[in-house]
Amino acid sequence: MQDENSNLPSLTGLRWVLASIALVSHAVLIPSFFTGSLRTLAYATLPPGTAAMSGFFVLSGFLLTWKYRPGHGARAFWRRRFWKIFPNHALFLGIVVVIYVFTARALPDIVGENSLRAAILQLFLVQNWVPDWGVIGSFNIATWSLSCEAFFYAVFPLLVLAVRKCPDGRLWHLWWAFGAATVVLPWIPVALQGLAHGDPLRLGNDSLWFSYLLPPVRLPEFALGVVTARLVQTGHWPRLSRAVIAMPLALSAVLIPVLPLQCLFGGTFTMPVTLVVAAVALADIDGRTGRLARPIPTTLGESSYALYLLQVPVAMIGLYLLDVRRPVPVAEAVLLTVAYMVVCVLLGLLAYRYFENPLVRRFSVRRGGRGVPTPLAAKAVAAEEAR
Repeated sequence: MQDENSNLPSLTGLRWVLASIALVSHAVLIPSFFTGSLRTLAYATLPPGTAAMSGFFVLSGFLLTWKYRPGHGARAFWRRRFWKIFPNHALFLGIVVVIYVFTARALPDIVGENSLRAAILQLFLVQNWVPDWGVIGSFNIATWSLSCEAFFYAVFPLLVLAVRKCPDGRLWHLWWAFGAATVVLPWIPVALQGLAHGDPLRLGNDSLWFSYLLPPVRLPEFALGVVTARLVQTGHWPRLSRAVIAMPLALSAVLIPVLPLQCLFGGTFTMPVTLVVAAVALADIDGRTGRLARPIPTTLGESSYALYLLQVPVAMIGLYLLDVRRPVPVAEAVLLTVAYMVVCVLLGLLAYRYFENPLVRRFSVRRGGRGVPTPLAAKAVAAEEAR
């Protein structure tokens, strides 16, 4: 059995890798600097970007399970998750709402209704339960993934207990069941409604909502991370060569041109990404910690949540200040895109250090006498900070 108390710094660095993939995709699509054939080329970043989101769901389930200890209550867990997730969410949603109210300008490819109803649903992270692209695509559209995560966190205390009670010999049955679900579920709307086509950023197709946005449909990705963590903890996960890990990723890339839209932007690539997560964790456990565990990747990884949420408000502010309403030359578009990414990374670091982390440290644990955290709470918050 693996040491459940082992630190896995490389997984924090992996968070930065996933975040950087999503950042590149957002940078070439959200501000809409590129037009024509370059715009079409920019869409090629969507499959890697959505695969990165699947990676985040798997990584979330893996790390929460890795740090979980019997006796950690559900209320304490939800409290820590609230202070980790909600303040950043409320801050950047508020910024986007203010920008929209005072400028009446949304991003070119954000097609939401930007109404009071949409703002309230987004604030409470229940927008994904409404099969309405006008609601989900409103304001800070990036929070669609938080709507999924909020559901994952709600069921995690029961899910992790069920998985921990599962006999070691049956964990692989669970793994394959959840893995199969990530592949099969996106095909259900294909069978019922046919193939989805068109611009995914302007598509209001209910089948895409089902396969990509509905939280219960994305739950198997999170659950796959939970089961993978238990397999690693119990010593049942095999040590695979890089070639074996790379083959499913390569196959996924080959399938991109032929997959229907519902499958291309769902959890189809979850199992290949899960192999990467497990391999990185095992490298740390075996003492083969590499570049992902160095200070720069881990520092950037810690700020990845803030980085993710601020990309829409930064784009809105930048477009408003620059008054970019026209196609720009290619060289200018490249420079603006690079500048956008640099600004997002720097602001993400600042938001993590001076806003997110202080709030987590101050409020995420129940305090004992004289405002001192209880020993169990202190250990819990240390685990949450590692997450």
